[in-house]
Amino acid sequence: MKPEYKPLKELNDKTQKYKTKVKVIHKSTPQQSPNKTRYQRLLLKDDEGFTMKGALFDTDIEKYAEALERNGEYELSNATITAVPPQYASKPNEYSMIINARIEINPLSINPIVLGPHYQSIATVPRDPFNTELVDILGVLLYVSRTKPIPRPHGGEDLVREMFLIDHSYDRPFTVSLWNELLGRIIPCCGNPCSDRKDIQR
Repeated sequence: MKPEYKPLKELNDKTQKYKTKVKVIHKSTPQQSPNKTRYQRLLLKDDEGFTMKGALFDTDIEKYAEALERNGEYELSNATITAVPPQYASKPNEYSMIINARIEINPLSINPIVLGPHYQSIATVPRDPFNTELVDILGVLLYVSRTKPIPRPHGGEDLVREMFLIDHSYDRPFTVSLWNELLGRIIPCCGNPCSDRKDIQR
């Protein structure tokens, strides 16, 4: 008999006993928060195309290092579901799955890790200001600002310019700030570095 899986969109912090089938589409490198808590992020996707963030903490990072692989499909049961704090949420009423001793993991298929960029939608990029995780984003470049000088508190100045990107997942542009030596690395569609003499719009 085929298992009855609960879709991710129906899971919340009141959900108790359940099974869901997901694919791990992103697995970050472990990091450390300002309060010294170690954590690792996951992004899970079900057969209906819905996504949910996942998280591991401290010793559970090593404990489940090989239990959940990127591109692998799994049956997950009874993991704790918690509400994402509003300041870190990508959408209203967002929830996260905590990977700890409560979870039951049944591998369904493990696909080889594909080397190269693994593009994330803008909506899934963490809003945590202390996050240092590197991500690949594929979007449309709307606008590149002129270079602006930013005074330093103790003298001198930094140079900054902003790029505005958008993709299918987010209803407003995503801002990327480029500072100092990174300014010359903006390469628009024409193939030439951006000049301060003319803003680029795409």
